[in-house]
Amino acid sequence: MVLTTTEARRLTSAFDAKLIEMEHMLPSSGTNRGAIALQYWFFNWMTKQLDGKLKRVTKEAITSGVIFDHKKSPLPPQTQKLVYSDDTVHISVTVNAAATRVDWSSVVQELVDRKLVSQSEIDELVSAHTKENAPAHKFTSFLATDPVVE
Repeated sequence: MVLTTTEARRLTSAFDAKLIEMEHMLPSSGTNRGAIALQYWFFNWMTKQLDGKLKRVTKEAITSGVIFDHKKSPLPPQTQKLVYSDDTVHISVTVNAAATRVDWSSVVQELVDRKLVSQSEIDELVSAHTKENAPAHKFTSFLATDPVVE
């Protein structure tokens, strides 16, 4: 039986309602910032839970043929196609353009091998033109069951 648009909307709405219901299970906080921090923890926790489940079900979907193994058999860039369809769900794939990068170690090696520049000149240039990126920040949230030790 194919889902009607109304049934699909009801299903999505039911999941939205369950999410809101889960949010209401969070303990109340004495401050607005505390409430926001608790929501931050909750959605981080949900993301971790869902990421794990998505990894597991992706493996199952590949094994059962629901989706193909795009790492073993990638499609060409700009492909957009339906890969699975039944009465209740459709799955499509869109393949973006591949990113390119320069293999700088091989460029440097070739420059040195051709004697166009010495290794010491390369080292000086690399040192002079190396810029530091902003450091990565990883925020971790956890429920306060014990006092925080910094």
